[in-house]
Amino acid sequence: LQRGGLSSEALLAALRAENAARCSPPLSDDEVCKIVKSIARYAPGSEGDRGDEAEKLVDLVLHRHFADGKHLLFGADGQYWRYTGKMWTVAQDKWIEGRILASVKLAPFKVKQNTSSLVAQVYKLLAAQLSSETDRLGILDDPPSVINCSNCEVWILPNGTIEQRSHRPESFLRHCLDVKYEPAAKCPEYDKALLGIFAK
Repeated sequence: LQRGGLSSEALLAALRAENAARCSPPLSDDEVCKIVKSIARYAPGSEGDRGDEAEKLVDLVLHRHFADGKHLLFGADGQYWRYTGKMWTVAQDKWIEGRILASVKLAPFKVKQNTSSLVAQVYKLLAAQLSSETDRLGILDDPPSVINCSNCEVWILPNGTIEQRSHRPESFLRHCLDVKYEPAAKCPEYDKALLGIFAK
């Protein structure tokens, strides 16, 4: 329908009808909307110019599961890393393959290849596309002067001052403390210990 030039609005209506009539249980409306959004990313065209299935699935996996690729990378350590919303963590191979398989099942085009070989192709293409010569996660470098807390990133600047920042993938932090940063918090025991040490 999309290749034939149907608008996104009409496509959404058609998919909602098909979903209600054929899917048991039906997908949520949210999921149907995501599928339409994903389909709309491809330009209308003929069956002959569909392009490589694996390459299209790479785009689909990154779009559906990893914020268009902003939340997945292939590290200098030879592992996949995913961003959780607060930090980067190792993504197990089978977990990545599961995201690929889910995208194959919901692909907005007819998949002609064998599923297992297609999953393997997409897995390798993802690694090639996401790998970088630079060690973005700082695996081989000294850690930055930052404490990643559950509610924010606390950066210690060269002059000793503190800067509170929102979590963001571009910080490439690999650890997060399960502690909230509260700038106005008091610590009487710590203060008492300091006074005891430095009292004249």
